[in-house]
Amino acid sequence: PLFAAGAAMAGAVYAHPTGRLIPLALAAYTLWLALVDRRHAWGYLLSFGLTAAVSFALFLPLGVYFLDHQWLFWGHPSDVSIFDPAVHGGSVADALAAQALAVLGMFFVRGDGSDFHNLPGRPVFDPVMAVFFVIGLAAAVVAVGRARGLNRSPYLLAALWGGLGLAPTLFSDAVPNFSRAIGALPVLCLLAALGLLTVTAWLARVAPLPAGGERVSASGLPPWTG
Repeated sequence: PLFAAGAAMAGAVYAHPTGRLIPLALAAYTLWLALVDRRHAWGYLLSFGLTAAVSFALFLPLGVYFLDHQWLFWGHPSDVSIFDPAVHGGSVADALAAQALAVLGMFFVRGDGSDFHNLPGRPVFDPVMAVFFVIGLAAAVVAVGRARGLNRSPYLLAALWGGLGLAPTLFSDAVPNFSRAIGALPVLCLLAALGLLTVTAWLARVAPLPAGGERVSASGLPPWTG
């Protein structure tokens, strides 16, 4: 699993520029695990070290190329960065506030305007999935409040991954940009799925299935569907 994780981490860097942030999320997550569960700290650090070593070995050819062509690594990110005066227009704080609102709005109100990334202006979620996403986000927040210690691990990893995944579009021009936010996609889908599971569990409590309803027929459909 560690070698596969290292290969996947290197593949993310090759696949998209935002993939460069994924190792940061995993490194921060590993440090948190080591601090919370000090009894197994060296195990966490060794596991991440092996994963990082595999990833680095696979990344090395691309890394050497970037050393010889540094403008390919830094050029585009610096051109579109919110810290470029041509982008922030004189006030980084005002630009960042407007960017944050645009990123929040991309989930439900207005998405990327480019027809290269999706239907122009279509938000991330349609109205139905938006409801499940909000429910899932609320369920995750409640779960974090109830959890203690290592039980908070999956939520912390999701927060780190999702936050870093949204950072490229938050801190660059033409916001929202779905391509630059692609790193957050797994977390967004997981939250929507969590919302769906939360609603399903609630329905099971308030409206239990008929006797035998938990079984599935040979057709793959619940028996009460006929």
